[in-house]
Amino acid sequence: MTVTREHTLGLAGTTVPLPCFFPSVSSVKTNLLPVDYVELLAAAAHPLYLVSAYDIANSCPEHQQRIRCAIGQSRTKGSAILLDSGNYEGFWKGSIDWNADGFHAVSSAYEHDIGFCYDNQAPPQYTRRDLRRCGQRCPARPRALSRYNSSHRARPHRSIASRCAEGRRAALPCSLGSP
Repeated sequence: MTVTREHTLGLAGTTVPLPCFFPSVSSVKTNLLPVDYVELLAAAAHPLYLVSAYDIANSCPEHQQRIRCAIGQSRTKGSAILLDSGNYEGFWKGSIDWNADGFHAVSSAYEHDIGFCYDNQAPPQYTRRDLRRCGQRCPARPRALSRYNSSHRARPHRSIASRCAEGRRAALPCSLGSP
């Protein structure tokens, strides 16, 4: 079967060829401060880059302002900015207080063109019985769930969804709502 793939992505008023690469600005395992990397990418007029919301929130006010200016300059030059949730940096920095509210505060205060959402760090736990019930309710029993049904113990599942016959996504929490 031949798969038709898109070769471009409309983003930030421009067309980005696929596959594309977003250099990542992060405070984890780096030699410079995030503000230095953002300013470098802005000065180089790099067309795409990713910035961590965690790093913006945890920068000093002076660096936050410099990041804001550099992002603004980049966007003026046509660059697309991807705002990352900051979960990676929050995890590796041991920040127990980084949460969706912090991400949303940065997201609403800083210009960006696309963003990675804040992951659910405490997803619901589904048992084999729950998964079987979901599979029975879907007109086309999803093969994706079979590997979970064969599990010998309950395991947490971050994001389990199945494709039903109509082609729409049915997430487990909705499917498990009624007996």
